[in-house]
Amino acid sequence: MKKKFLALVLTLAMVLSLVPMTALAAEEQPTAEPTQEATSSVNTKVEDTEKAEEEQGEAETPSVQATPQQSPTKVAVGTTFSSDGLNYNVLSNDTVQITGCVGEITKLVIPEKVTYGGNEYTIVSIADEAFYINKNLTRVNFNNVSIDIGDRAFCGCSELQEVVGADALTEIGNAAFLSCKKLETVSNLSKVTSIGYQSFMNCDKLTRLEGLKWSELTHIGNNAFFSCELLSLILDGDTFKSLSSLGECAFSNDTAITGTVVLPESITEVPQSAFSNTGITDVDFSHVTSIGNSAFKKCAGLTELKLSDSVTAIGDSAFSGTGISGELVLPDSITKIGSSAFYDVKITGSLVLPKSLTTLGTRAFYKTEVSEVMIPGSLKIIGAYSFYQCPHLSNVVFAEGVETIGTAAFTKTGLISVNLPDSLEEIGEGAFSTCQKLTSV
Repeated sequence: MKKKFLALVLTLAMVLSLVPMTALAAEEQPTAEPTQEATSSVNTKVEDTEKAEEEQGEAETPSVQATPQQSPTKVAVGTTFSSDGLNYNVLSNDTVQITGCVGEITKLVIPEKVTYGGNEYTIVSIADEAFYINKNLTRVNFNNVSIDIGDRAFCGCSELQEVVGADALTEIGNAAFLSCKKLETVSNLSKVTSIGYQSFMNCDKLTRLEGLKWSELTHIGNNAFFSCELLSLILDGDTFKSLSSLGECAFSNDTAITGTVVLPESITEVPQSAFSNTGITDVDFSHVTSIGNSAFKKCAGLTELKLSDSVTAIGDSAFSGTGISGELVLPDSITKIGSSAFYDVKITGSLVLPKSLTTLGTRAFYKTEVSEVMIPGSLKIIGAYSFYQCPHLSNVVFAEGVETIGTAAFTKTGLISVNLPDSLEEIGEGAFSTCQKLTSV
């Protein structure tokens, strides 16, 4: 019995000796495996971190999303739109042209830039016929904008009276202001070097082109100032010194233009009707080779003609109706005198036709007051009516080589006798008819 008790005590002692080790093992267990509370704490921190990152991301989102909303919309070339009463056509990513207007505009101001679809565009041109026959416009302000003016852009604007702010323009487009009947002034044209064809044609009331430096113009197109009757200009040696091209009828019917026509050496031909019916008083032909048809027709103020030996051709009606009087001296360099070239011109005295002359047009000296004519052998055909109704013409000398005398060439002249050359082959109908003083041929 005693032995059993001792065995029980010993067993109990051994159990008690194991308790601290189990407790120690229990205390070291958390380091090996997190408790649920620790796990929850860690998870909470992770969630807090992720939430903070999410909140930060959400806070940054508006600025990221705002960029595409504020960025320009891509607009295709050729797109049309309207803004502030004007119509536009997109030419490129950053340029547009004005194509017209919306509704009735009386005073047009050209803007430098326009915004559409979030894009800012520079306005570089006014389209062809943009304001064609616009009957409402009374004033155009180019607002010092550098811009190209298309053909007929303001053509037929019957109420347009004034154009201003043209300081940045370098050229005026073709027919830009054609038939603007009430247009009186255009300013400031100080940078313009080119005037297109018909630019100011039929602008009956145009009196001033303020700031225009005529001496710096390089191009004046056909009919550019045709029938600008009130446009005042005194021509001199500097007026056209920079000009490289001059169009036909450029100043035709501009009766207020006076002075002396002096063309630069780069222009050797006076274009057709370029100065017809103007108030010019003299012309420098020092390097001119050809005088166009009607070039100086009806220039009553042109009373004297001094042609240089550079001239080879005189066109049809070139000096018809001018105020030229007295003896006419023609250089031997001339090979052609066109039809009606000196029609109804009061030249007098002896006329010696050039030794190189091969063409004499019809009515070339019709109704002149010459008293004697020397015809060279180089001229094979004397044109019809060449000296028709020259009552003072009493003597004609034909050199050998003349072959044909045209119809009515010497009708109604004061010829007394005529010695025909042996080379003559044909005499036209009525060549010497109604020559009351003619007694022998």
